Amino acid sequence: MNWREEQKYFEDLKKSKKEAKVTKMEQQKLWLSERKPLINALKENSQELLVTYLEKTETWAKEQVQRTIALNEEFKAWHSNNDWASNKSDYYRLEKIVYRTPSWHYNEAEFVKRSLDNAKQHYENSIIKLAYRIVAKGLNQNNLKFENSRVGVNIDTIISDGEKQVKAQTICAWGEIQRPHYRYLVK
Repeated sequence: MNWREEQKYFEDLKKSKKEAKVTKMEQQKLWLSERKPLINALKENSQELLVTYLEKTETWAKEQVQRTIALNEEFKAWHSNNDWASNKSDYYRLEKIVYRTPSWHYNEAEFVKRSLDNAKQHYENSIIKLAYRIVAKGLNQNNLKFENSRVGVNIDTIISDGEKQVKAQTICAWGEIQRPHYRYLVK
């Protein structure tokens, strides 16, 4: 094989890979368009979860900015009061956090905005994953009925098509350091 044939071979290979990616994206778009009614129904029945999730995310983001600023102040105080050579482990621990933290982590409005945007994107992706799991269970999408109940912040939803039932429940968690997050369990 000479170099021209080899070059043509690799160009054809790249072209076929691009076509395969386009085909996969088209398949995903087609799947989503066919499941639009199901996705909309899931969004409609999970508004309580979205509101709670966004509230917790906003609260966490504001607290996280304060923690980041406090760490920065701790580093400044430590740096001015200590010789870094005497206690390198503390110095490097604080330095790593302070110098690798992006500037928008210190701006409350920007950090809250980005955190809420990420939370909304996570919600959208979770709804699509939930729709995929419901379709995989074999429910008739034209005849779905939803029954919601709450246990604290977690939501239990029973989705029925008249013949089969699927139970979808959320597991929500957050903490002082952990940002709010949740998962759907489908049985």
